[in-house]
Amino acid sequence: MACTDRNGKGAKYDFYDREWKNKLLYSKSSILANRNIPKPEAYEEIIQAAEVLSKPYPFVRMDFYSIKGKAVFGEMTFTPHGCIDTFMTDLAQEVMGKLLRLPEKRPK
Repeated sequence: MACTDRNGKGAKYDFYDREWKNKLLYSKSSILANRNIPKPEAYEEIIQAAEVLSKPYPFVRMDFYSIKGKAVFGEMTFTPHGCIDTFMTDLAQEVMGKLLRLPEKRPK
């Protein structure tokens, strides 16, 4: 997910596949928008860091920024949008929901 125009009046969200080649129909506002977000310069570094940091959790949104070609960590969010995403399509909710695997037991 790429988040742009975070100016306090509402951000724009665009989703891409892992290779950043195909735009995914996950954001309602993105479907009709004629925009393509360039792949961040630090994309590979961001993916590697997100995989390591998120490993212990069944779900976490990892926020990073690509600044001057370097990955900069933002935050880890465990309940984005209070778990009520109104900007995402039904397809996005279904696909992402199927990816979530909760542990059968609570970790000790």
